[in-house]
Amino acid sequence: MVAAASTSLADAKTAQTTQKLPPKAGIGKNTVMMLLSDERRKTSQVWMGAMGAVIAFVLVGGGVLYWHNTSTAQKLQQDAEDQRQKIAYQQEQIRADTSSTISQGISGVTQQMGLSSGEVIGKYGNSTVLIEMSWRLYDKETGRPIYHKRVEFEDNKQKKSLPGYLRLDTGKIVPWLTTEDENNSNYEIRKGGSGSGFVVSEQGFILTNKHVAAGWMVRTSPTEYLPGGTSQGALVTTNPKGKRIVKVIDIGQDRDAEHLFSWVPGEDGGYLFSPHTTGTIKRTNSDLKNFNGRNENLEVRFPGSRVSINATLIRASTDSDAALIKVASPQLLMPMEMSIDDVVKPGDKIIVLGYPGISDKTVGVFTTHEGGLRRQRVEHIPEPTVTEGIISRVGTAETQLESGMRVLGQMGDAIQLSVSGTGSGNSGGPVFNNAGKVIGLWTWGRSLGGVRVGFAVPIKHGRSLLQPQRIQ
Repeated sequence: MVAAASTSLADAKTAQTTQKLPPKAGIGKNTVMMLLSDERRKTSQVWMGAMGAVIAFVLVGGGVLYWHNTSTAQKLQQDAEDQRQKIAYQQEQIRADTSSTISQGISGVTQQMGLSSGEVIGKYGNSTVLIEMSWRLYDKETGRPIYHKRVEFEDNKQKKSLPGYLRLDTGKIVPWLTTEDENNSNYEIRKGGSGSGFVVSEQGFILTNKHVAAGWMVRTSPTEYLPGGTSQGALVTTNPKGKRIVKVIDIGQDRDAEHLFSWVPGEDGGYLFSPHTTGTIKRTNSDLKNFNGRNENLEVRFPGSRVSINATLIRASTDSDAALIKVASPQLLMPMEMSIDDVVKPGDKIIVLGYPGISDKTVGVFTTHEGGLRRQRVEHIPEPTVTEGIISRVGTAETQLESGMRVLGQMGDAIQLSVSGTGSGNSGGPVFNNAGKVIGLWTWGRSLGGVRVGFAVPIKHGRSLLQPQRIQ
């Protein structure tokens, strides 16, 4: 009975389960169409997404490719520009090196050939000046002018007049110098003439010879200031009875008068005597008077000008024939370039500028009307003369050897030149080397046996006059 009950219960549960299952439904056409539409929509979305992805990839890839191509092109362009600049720089460097080489070659040839005379006078002719001067000797203590006494006497019943000389107790013959000028008859101790010079600063400083700008500071014998350059004179003495005796002498032939040809008035001074002195005179060094010179005329004239400018003596060298003068110029002047190495040697080419007296002169004839007065004037218009030559020899300055012997040349510290086409009046003119720099000042020339040579003062003596203050 129990078994029957269990079976019934199972049957009941089975029946209950069977009743709860829903009935099977069928798939319609609309459902299928909807499913197909959904599927198409999903497929279309997938394709659109895929196409978008492809397009995005193409755009990004194209952009990357464009950027890459653009960057590559710019880099190639920059590399090409850099290469072009490098080539241009190399070409410019080659041109510069070539030009420098050519310039050096030309410079070397130019230095070897040097400046021509035409180039020198064209560049510095206007800086080479004519100097006209005259000076007179004075007693430094009293400021009175000094005269050389004129002696009037009879010789073989003929009246004569000659410069007077006296004999000292030492036997030495000296000029009869006095500050008295009886009846305006005595000889003035003065000299005049012309020389050359050259501009060394824009402010008007000019170098020339000492014998041009300060003639009393160089050797001056009586034959240079006496009329006609006479060497004859009247030696006045007395006999034992006190009678005056006058003897005609030639100071150039008398050994007791040799010292007169090396007299430097401004340094050596001299003895002053009374106009009535006679007999053998006793004098000592303490009786020597100091003499001083004064320029009564010192004028500078530039090339092409007929107007002179007053100049002032600034300094005179104590070592050589060089002096510095100055003009008050209303304009800045063009100075010459001076050599600073002082290296000269025989055979070197030189060029000289100046105003030698033997050169042809240019004059201008002018008619003026001033204050109703008509006058005609003749003026010298200076133009410098150029002369070429070589250095023949370099003088030997005084040298003290270890052995105690002194060595010096007769000309001292001077440069001997083979220039013969110049002379008096060229004194103080510039002497150039082949580079166009001043190496000296023409000083004087001399002749022997028909051969003439000239001499120049080394420019170092001129430079020293421009440096009054010691350089630390």
